[in-house]
Amino acid sequence: MHFSRIENRLKPKSSENLADPAVLIDDLKARKNIRLITAEEEEIFYKYIGGSINENEKFAFANHWPYIIQATRDRGYVYFSDDKQTRIYWHFRTVKDAIQVVIVNHFGIQSEKMVKTLADSARRRDIITIIKNVNSFEIKKWRNYGFDETIQPWSKYSFRDDNSYPENIYDISRILNFGENRNVNVTTKKIIRKFLRERSIVALPYSDGHQDAARQLLIEYAEYQENQGTDAKEEIIQAHDFIFSKKIKNKIVLTHIEDGIVLAISFLTQVGDVLFFNAIVNKNQSNLMRFLLWQAVEVSYTNHCLTKPIYLALQGSENRGQLGWKTHFYPAFQICKTHLTNA
Repeated sequence: MHFSRIENRLKPKSSENLADPAVLIDDLKARKNIRLITAEEEEIFYKYIGGSINENEKFAFANHWPYIIQATRDRGYVYFSDDKQTRIYWHFRTVKDAIQVVIVNHFGIQSEKMVKTLADSARRRDIITIIKNVNSFEIKKWRNYGFDETIQPWSKYSFRDDNSYPENIYDISRILNFGENRNVNVTTKKIIRKFLRERSIVALPYSDGHQDAARQLLIEYAEYQENQGTDAKEEIIQAHDFIFSKKIKNKIVLTHIEDGIVLAISFLTQVGDVLFFNAIVNKNQSNLMRFLLWQAVEVSYTNHCLTKPIYLALQGSENRGQLGWKTHFYPAFQICKTHLTNA
């Protein structure tokens, strides 16, 4: 989307309305180092991830390009240093009539200083800031800048804040060899074996011919999740829209089909040793998700991964619906991060 179209859409109704995204954009434009997130950022991002980043950071799904796209959607910006080695990805979000700047990710030697600059500019315009995915040992440092942990939910559906930690990381070999691994839940083993024995589900590379069926699947899935209290229907649909994006290059998208019917779509991305997983599933298929996870990992690992990943990270482990995975496959370890706000 062109920058001017974003600006026009965000223009304040009143010149006295300070708490408006367009006013903050005007402040930051003077710095020149701000622009909408574009496709070229993906290459820059993964180049950094493959560099000197702390190894644990690679396991966190927030350090995963599709989830930056998911969070920022079409209102995402990148704020970068003069040498372009420090970058902050952020977007606006309105919660309970309050406008927030949400910093999705930040990296580089100047990132702390630049985050503070962005937050100070927002504060002068009555806009609060949330910094996502901060290491727990860094909380004390950010408190010196007026930030602290946020425990308030985004909405009635989220029991904490959006995409909170700890994030559960799973051992891929445990999933692939589910039948032989004692750490895999016995019921889960039986379910996967039953699907293999009685069903004829195949996982094929996603194509545009699957799009109509996939989008209808997403609508039904979102309605079901809303009724289960996971999140609002519109939020779920928007949060999964990146699955259909052609701008994301580093991805594995699979269509799970049985007798010509699309049952699910899996979206996976590999970052080094870690495979990240997300999916939309037919809501009427009991226990399909457990089989789907195994099949998506097995097909990706065997046919699509350039190097063999060691770990699997699941998106949205803070949601109640994801808690079951802790007992299905048991996480190899957890990453403890949190979100901070200066509200």
